[in-house]
Amino acid sequence: MKSNLIYDYVPCKISFDGSKVSLPQSVQFEIKRNWDNLISSGKQFMNNELFTIDSIEVEDFQLKINVKKTLYDHYLYSVGKKFIGEHICRSLASNILILTSDNYYVLAVMSGKTSLPNKVKFIGGSLSEEDLTNSILDPLKCVKRETYEEIGLKFESNINITPRYFMTRANLSFVNILYVAEIDMSHKDIKDLFDRYKKKSQNSEFELNNILFVKNDVDEIKSFIKESRQSLIDYMEELFYVLIGESEAKSMVEEIIDKR
Repeated sequence: MKSNLIYDYVPCKISFDGSKVSLPQSVQFEIKRNWDNLISSGKQFMNNELFTIDSIEVEDFQLKINVKKTLYDHYLYSVGKKFIGEHICRSLASNILILTSDNYYVLAVMSGKTSLPNKVKFIGGSLSEEDLTNSILDPLKCVKRETYEEIGLKFESNINITPRYFMTRANLSFVNILYVAEIDMSHKDIKDLFDRYKKKSQNSEFELNNILFVKNDVDEIKSFIKESRQSLIDYMEELFYVLIGESEAKSMVEEIIDKR
Protein backbone atom coordinates (compact mmCIF):
# COMPACT_ATOMS: atom_id res chain seq x y z
CA MET A 1 0.00 0.00 0.00
CA LYS A 2 1.31 3.42 -0.97
CA SER A 3 1.51 6.16 1.64
CA ASN A 4 -0.44 9.36 1.00
CA LEU A 5 2.01 11.71 2.70
CA ILE A 6 5.46 10.08 2.62
CA TYR A 7 7.88 10.15 -0.32
CA ASP A 8 11.35 8.68 -0.76
CA TYR A 9 14.05 11.33 -0.58
CA VAL A 10 15.79 12.47 -3.74
CA PRO A 11 18.47 15.18 -3.96
CA CYS A 12 17.01 18.67 -4.00
CA LYS A 13 18.22 22.22 -4.47
CA ILE A 14 16.36 24.92 -2.55
CA SER A 15 16.82 28.42 -3.99
CA PHE A 16 15.81 31.86 -2.74
CA ASP A 17 16.12 34.98 -4.92
CA GLY A 18 15.06 37.48 -2.26
CA SER A 19 11.42 37.74 -3.40
CA LYS A 20 8.44 38.13 -1.10
CA VAL A 21 4.99 36.63 -1.53
CA SER A 22 2.38 38.89 -3.11
CA LEU A 23 -1.14 38.27 -1.80
CA PRO A 24 -4.48 39.79 -2.84
CA GLN A 25 -5.80 42.43 -0.46
CA SER A 26 -8.79 40.25 0.43
CA VAL A 27 -6.47 37.42 1.53
CA GLN A 28 -4.32 39.85 3.50
CA PHE A 29 -7.46 40.94 5.33
CA GLU A 30 -8.39 37.32 6.17
CA ILE A 31 -4.84 36.64 7.41
CA LYS A 32 -4.90 39.70 9.67
CA ARG A 33 -8.33 38.82 11.05
CA ASN A 34 -7.18 35.28 11.83
CA TRP A 35 -4.04 36.63 13.51
CA ASP A 36 -5.95 39.16 15.60
CA ASN A 37 -8.36 36.44 16.76
CA LEU A 38 -5.49 34.21 17.82
CA ILE A 39 -3.73 36.97 19.73
CA SER A 40 -6.94 38.11 21.43
CA SER A 41 -7.54 34.49 22.53
CA GLY A 42 -4.27 34.59 24.47
CA LYS A 43 -1.81 33.12 21.98
CA GLN A 44 1.68 34.60 22.31
CA PHE A 45 3.00 34.23 18.77
CA MET A 46 5.73 36.26 17.09
CA ASN A 47 4.98 37.22 13.49
CA ASN A 48 8.42 36.30 12.16
CA GLU A 49 9.45 35.82 8.55
CA LEU A 50 9.57 32.34 7.04
CA PHE A 51 9.94 30.71 3.64
CA THR A 52 7.11 29.39 1.51
CA ILE A 53 7.45 27.19 -1.56
CA ASP A 54 6.79 29.06 -4.79
CA SER A 55 7.49 26.19 -7.21
CA ILE A 56 8.75 22.60 -7.37
CA GLU A 57 10.23 21.28 -10.61
CA VAL A 58 12.13 18.18 -11.69
CA GLU A 59 15.44 18.41 -13.51
CA ASP A 60 17.60 15.32 -14.14
CA PHE A 61 15.54 13.43 -11.54
CA GLN A 62 16.34 15.98 -8.87
CA LEU A 63 14.00 18.50 -7.27
CA LYS A 64 14.42 22.21 -7.83
CA ILE A 65 12.50 24.05 -5.13
CA ASN A 66 12.16 27.82 -5.27
CA VAL A 67 10.97 29.71 -2.21
CA LYS A 68 9.78 33.19 -1.30
CA LYS A 69 9.46 35.00 2.01
CA THR A 70 6.24 35.39 3.90
CA LEU A 71 5.17 35.85 7.53
CA TYR A 72 4.10 33.46 10.27
CA ASP A 73 0.56 34.83 10.21
CA HIS A 74 0.30 33.52 6.63
CA TYR A 75 1.30 30.06 7.86
CA LEU A 76 -1.28 30.13 10.68
CA TYR A 77 -3.95 31.21 8.21
CA SER A 78 -3.01 28.15 6.13
CA VAL A 79 -3.29 25.91 9.18
CA GLY A 80 -6.86 27.16 9.61
CA LYS A 81 -7.51 26.37 5.95
CA LYS A 82 -6.02 22.88 6.48
CA PHE A 83 -3.43 23.71 3.82
CA ILE A 84 -6.01 23.45 1.07
CA GLY A 85 -6.94 26.14 -1.43
CA GLU A 86 -5.36 29.08 -3.17
CA HIS A 87 -2.78 31.43 -1.59
CA ILE A 88 -1.80 29.05 1.21
CA CYS A 89 1.65 29.13 2.79
CA ARG A 90 3.53 26.06 1.58
CA SER A 91 6.16 25.91 4.29
CA LEU A 92 9.45 24.05 4.12
CA ALA A 93 10.92 22.28 7.13
CA SER A 94 13.71 19.94 8.12
CA ASN A 95 13.31 17.27 10.82
CA ILE A 96 15.36 14.45 12.28
CA LEU A 97 14.51 11.03 13.68
CA ILE A 98 17.21 10.06 16.15
CA LEU A 99 17.79 6.40 17.01
CA THR A 100 19.59 5.89 20.33
CA SER A 101 22.23 3.28 21.12
CA ASP A 102 19.61 1.24 23.03
CA ASN A 103 17.24 1.29 20.02
CA TYR A 104 14.73 4.03 20.87
CA TYR A 105 13.41 6.71 18.53
CA VAL A 106 13.39 10.23 20.00
CA LEU A 107 10.29 12.41 19.54
CA ALA A 108 9.27 15.83 20.83
CA VAL A 109 6.15 17.08 22.62
CA MET A 110 5.23 20.67 21.81
CA SER A 111 4.50 23.30 24.46
CA GLY A 112 0.89 24.32 24.98
CA LYS A 113 1.76 27.86 23.86
CA THR A 114 2.82 26.90 20.34
CA SER A 115 0.73 26.67 17.16
CA LEU A 116 0.64 22.88 17.71
CA PRO A 117 -0.15 22.70 21.43
CA ASN A 118 0.90 19.41 23.07
CA LYS A 119 1.32 17.70 19.70
CA VAL A 120 3.92 14.94 19.30
CA LYS A 121 6.29 15.84 16.48
CA PHE A 122 9.73 15.10 15.08
CA ILE A 123 12.65 17.22 16.28
CA GLY A 124 13.31 20.10 13.87
CA GLY A 125 11.61 23.09 12.36
CA SER A 126 11.23 25.52 9.47
CA LEU A 127 14.15 26.63 7.36
CA SER A 128 15.28 30.19 8.06
CA GLU A 129 17.80 32.77 6.85
CA GLU A 130 20.35 31.18 9.19
CA ASP A 131 20.36 28.23 6.76
CA LEU A 132 20.99 30.42 3.70
CA THR A 133 24.33 30.57 1.83
CA ASN A 134 24.67 32.30 -1.55
CA SER A 135 20.91 32.07 -2.25
CA ILE A 136 20.79 28.34 -1.41
CA LEU A 137 19.05 26.94 1.67
CA ASP A 138 20.70 24.03 3.49
CA PRO A 139 18.18 21.72 5.25
CA LEU A 140 20.97 19.80 7.01
CA LYS A 141 22.25 23.00 8.61
CA CYS A 142 18.67 23.69 9.69
CA VAL A 143 18.16 20.32 11.35
CA LYS A 144 21.45 20.53 13.23
CA ARG A 145 20.57 24.01 14.50
CA GLU A 146 17.04 23.00 15.47
CA THR A 147 18.23 19.87 17.29
CA TYR A 148 20.48 21.96 19.49
CA GLU A 149 17.83 24.65 20.04
CA GLU A 150 15.14 22.13 20.97
CA ILE A 151 16.92 19.47 23.03
CA GLY A 152 20.48 20.75 23.54
CA LEU A 153 22.16 18.07 21.39
CA LYS A 154 25.11 19.06 19.19
CA PHE A 155 26.03 16.59 16.46
CA GLU A 156 29.68 15.62 16.23
CA SER A 157 31.30 15.62 12.80
CA ASN A 158 31.51 11.81 12.76
CA ILE A 159 27.75 11.32 13.12
CA ASN A 160 26.13 10.13 9.90
CA ILE A 161 22.94 12.11 9.28
CA THR A 162 21.10 10.74 6.26
CA PRO A 163 18.12 12.28 4.42
CA ARG A 164 15.52 9.53 4.05
CA TYR A 165 12.04 10.89 3.28
CA PHE A 166 9.90 13.84 2.33
CA MET A 167 6.90 14.18 4.65
CA THR A 168 4.08 16.22 3.16
CA ARG A 169 0.51 17.41 3.42
CA ALA A 170 -2.26 17.44 0.81
CA ASN A 171 -1.21 18.62 -2.66
CA LEU A 172 2.41 19.08 -1.52
CA SER A 173 1.24 22.09 0.46
CA PHE A 174 4.04 21.41 2.94
CA VAL A 175 7.39 19.67 2.43
CA ASN A 176 9.45 18.40 5.35
CA ILE A 177 12.80 16.69 4.76
CA LEU A 178 13.32 13.92 7.33
CA TYR A 179 16.85 12.93 8.30
CA VAL A 180 17.74 9.81 10.29
CA ALA A 181 20.73 9.56 12.63
CA GLU A 182 22.01 6.78 14.87
CA ILE A 183 23.87 8.14 17.90
CA ASP A 184 26.03 6.66 20.63
CA MET A 185 23.77 7.79 23.47
CA SER A 186 21.05 5.88 25.30
CA HIS A 187 17.52 7.23 25.63
CA LYS A 188 18.27 7.96 29.30
CA ASP A 189 21.33 9.98 28.26
CA ILE A 190 19.17 12.01 25.87
CA LYS A 191 16.52 12.61 28.54
CA ASP A 192 19.15 13.80 31.03
CA LEU A 193 20.65 16.08 28.40
CA PHE A 194 17.26 17.58 27.58
CA ASP A 195 16.30 18.13 31.22
CA ARG A 196 19.61 19.91 31.96
CA TYR A 197 19.31 22.01 28.80
CA LYS A 198 15.73 23.05 29.52
CA LYS A 199 16.55 23.94 33.14
CA LYS A 200 19.62 25.93 32.08
CA SER A 201 17.71 27.90 29.44
CA GLN A 202 15.23 29.28 31.99
CA ASN A 203 13.02 30.21 29.04
CA SER A 204 9.33 30.48 29.84
CA GLU A 205 8.58 30.26 26.10
CA PHE A 206 10.49 27.01 25.61
CA GLU A 207 9.12 25.38 22.46
CA LEU A 208 9.03 21.82 23.78
CA ASN A 209 7.14 20.59 26.79
CA ASN A 210 9.00 17.29 26.87
CA ILE A 211 10.56 14.52 24.79
CA LEU A 212 9.41 10.92 24.56
CA PHE A 213 10.84 7.65 23.32
CA VAL A 214 9.45 4.84 21.19
CA LYS A 215 11.18 1.47 21.07
CA ASN A 216 12.27 0.50 17.55
CA ASP A 217 10.07 -2.57 17.50
CA VAL A 218 7.06 -3.24 15.28
CA ASP A 219 4.66 -4.09 18.11
CA GLU A 220 5.87 -1.20 20.27
CA ILE A 221 5.46 1.25 17.38
CA LYS A 222 1.95 0.01 16.58
CA SER A 223 0.97 0.29 20.24
CA PHE A 224 2.37 3.82 20.40
CA ILE A 225 0.39 4.87 17.31
CA LYS A 226 -2.83 3.38 18.66
CA GLU A 227 -2.50 4.99 22.08
CA SER A 228 -1.23 8.40 20.88
CA ARG A 229 -2.99 8.86 17.51
CA GLN A 230 -4.92 11.99 18.56
CA SER A 231 -1.71 13.70 19.69
CA LEU A 232 0.49 12.90 16.68
CA ILE A 233 1.35 15.48 14.07
CA ASP A 234 -0.53 14.56 10.92
CA TYR A 235 2.19 12.75 8.91
CA MET A 236 3.83 10.86 11.83
CA GLU A 237 1.58 7.80 11.71
CA GLU A 238 2.19 7.26 8.01
CA LEU A 239 5.94 7.72 8.44
CA PHE A 240 6.10 5.01 11.10
CA TYR A 241 4.08 2.63 8.94
CA VAL A 242 6.64 3.17 6.17
CA LEU A 243 9.49 2.51 8.62
CA ILE A 244 8.02 -0.82 9.75
CA GLY A 245 7.28 -1.91 6.18
CA GLU A 246 3.48 -1.82 6.30
CA SER A 247 3.27 1.04 3.83
CA GLU A 248 5.42 2.17 0.92
CA ALA A 249 6.82 5.63 0.26
CA LYS A 250 5.92 7.21 -3.07
CA SER A 251 8.14 8.87 -5.68
CA MET A 252 7.83 12.64 -5.66
CA VAL A 253 9.70 12.86 -8.96
CA GLU A 254 7.15 10.62 -10.68
CA GLU A 255 4.22 12.49 -9.14
CA ILE A 256 5.47 15.92 -10.21
CA ILE A 257 6.21 14.65 -13.74
CA ASP A 258 2.71 13.09 -13.96
CA LYS A 259 1.10 16.43 -13.01
CA ARG A 260 2.79 18.34 -15.82
